Amino acid sequence: MPVSEKPFTVIESPFSAPDIDGLVRNVQYTMLAVRDSLNRDEAPYASHLFYTQMLDDNNQDERQLGMDAGLTICHHAEQTAVYTDYGTSRGMQYGIETAKSAGRRVVERRLFPNASSPEEVTALMLEEYAKQY
Repeated sequence: MPVSEKPFTVIESPFSAPDIDGLVRNVQYTMLAVRDSLNRDEAPYASHLFYTQMLDDNNQDERQLGMDAGLTICHHAEQTAVYTDYGTSRGMQYGIETAKSAGRRVVERRLFPNASSPEEVTALMLEEYAKQY
């Protein structure tokens, strides 16, 4: 099987949230961001969907452990795609700074560029998520 030439793309999107509804929303949003990246013929990696399955994101030490492990893997990426429909979280900013310091290209993307508020983004995101999953 030939080696793929798809660019290895780090996905930055919100994860942490003050409540379970926000967390579920952020996971669904990230899943759509990964799908968007795949549709751009990229090889995306969203470490916050992977490491949070094994680590407690509410424990600062475990959160940092997961972020650092993800960023180590991402060191080999060609670019970082930052999905900003909900703004840029502290964790996303950490990923952006790490990408820039590694000389990796950072691109900003929105899944719902015509949405004018976080509430509208959520409504559109839930509609799109229901179609996909």
